[in-house]
Amino acid sequence: AGCPSAQRVLLQLCWGSRDRSMVAVDAVCGAVEDASADEMRTLFELGRRLASLRDGLEAARADQFVDVFARSAADNSAYPEACTRSLCFLGSCCPVLPLVRARALAFFLSSPAGWLEPLLVHNPNDAVRATLSKALEHAAFPSLSAAQAAPPAPEGGDLKKPQLGGVVDEPALRLINHLISLLRGDLSALLRPVQGARPGGGWRLSNVLSLLGTAFSEDFAGRPFEEAAAACAPLVLRVYCQSLATGAPLNFNLMEATRLLLSLHNTYPLSLDTLDMSPLLEGHLPLCVLSTNPLAFQYHNSSLSLHYRLLLGLSQRSPPFLLRCAQHPSIPWALMRCALTSEQYTDAAWHLMELVVMSVPYANNDENLLHLCLTQEVLTNPTWHVPELLSKLLA
Repeated sequence: AGCPSAQRVLLQLCWGSRDRSMVAVDAVCGAVEDASADEMRTLFELGRRLASLRDGLEAARADQFVDVFARSAADNSAYPEACTRSLCFLGSCCPVLPLVRARALAFFLSSPAGWLEPLLVHNPNDAVRATLSKALEHAAFPSLSAAQAAPPAPEGGDLKKPQLGGVVDEPALRLINHLISLLRGDLSALLRPVQGARPGGGWRLSNVLSLLGTAFSEDFAGRPFEEAAAACAPLVLRVYCQSLATGAPLNFNLMEATRLLLSLHNTYPLSLDTLDMSPLLEGHLPLCVLSTNPLAFQYHNSSLSLHYRLLLGLSQRSPPFLLRCAQHPSIPWALMRCALTSEQYTDAAWHLMELVVMSVPYANNDENLLHLCLTQEVLTNPTWHVPELLSKLLA
């Protein structure tokens, strides 16, 4: 397949022949499972050229592409490497092959309980769920330029993030609405890790929330998502609250719910205006801890940064929320922990300090803050805005 002459002969043989085209697509799918990195690039190019033939059989080849690779992924769902390779290849085809992209979305949405949810929500392997999430991201939000689509990685689960843009059409909106529908009803099962997942993994809703975060990100500001955002916001807050109540460490459902709330705040702030966001004032407390474990550090660093960015944004937008935040006991507690952890969590500490400086005029703990600002740990900490804080405290 790597020889250009052989590819030209194969494409000529497939021209106008449905049977030979179906055999060729099957062969490409079979070769993907054991291909090396170089072979994967060659197969991607061959598959792209095969699906791009303009001989009246484009729709049939697109259907065959989606059917063969999706079924291969489903059949190999217990074998993560083979499954992720099929999903990765299919996802990489979507931005450059509009027919494949449309057929892929229609295929997974035609029977979500049979195809989409078993791989995206219930599969015990993190790489399988993450790879399908990225493949759906490619399909729902394709690049405007074929050159921006990356060939699939041989290991699977390592798709390059697409350059977002283009028209958000009806199939993409159907996907978004279906993902929102998964957040309705009883969340108890969905908030538990998948049985058989690795320790610290298996969070069923994390990739669903991540996909919705892409849909509601600033990349698509101005798209017709206002109604979907309004429907999504209270459901995500519910996921956040119930995830927080589990008390589970390294809860990626909670982290992605926070990220999605931040996306909604940045892009569709009206969707949050009528909601009680006070649970966020408790959510950051378990995260302010020193950590030497790399996975725990990455989780705490990301989660804390998301929390304080969201708290800061809500406080800037809503004076009542700023007042509640300024008088909440969790903020000085977080400051005391921040004095010990800010060298680890620099981005989170910076946003927390911005929040504290803004809330000092409304706080009822001036004396405690003043004593805290004069401690050795704080005076020698480069993250703390001590002069600015002292000037406000002594004003």
